Amino acid sequence: MPRPPDAFDLLPEEQRHELMKDTVTAIFGPALGQAFWEQMEPLLTDTRRQPGDAEAPEKNTWRGRWRIYEAE
Repeated sequence: MPRPPDAFDLLPEEQRHELMKDTVTAIFGPALGQAFWEQMEPLLTDTRRQPGDAEAPEKNTWRGRWRIYEAE
């Protein structure tokens, strides 16, 4: 049976970011949530890739696991 699409993936990117920000603010409160978001937001928009990465992120696997690298 095919897996149904994730509702989060169907949202436009701008709405995804707004939903994440609202969730962080709801969990941590307005002051701490805003401070956390200011640290997290640049990571969501970072498009850097590591040498050897495929253009399609879903192809960046090794032995069935995601390859995770630190950004330069």
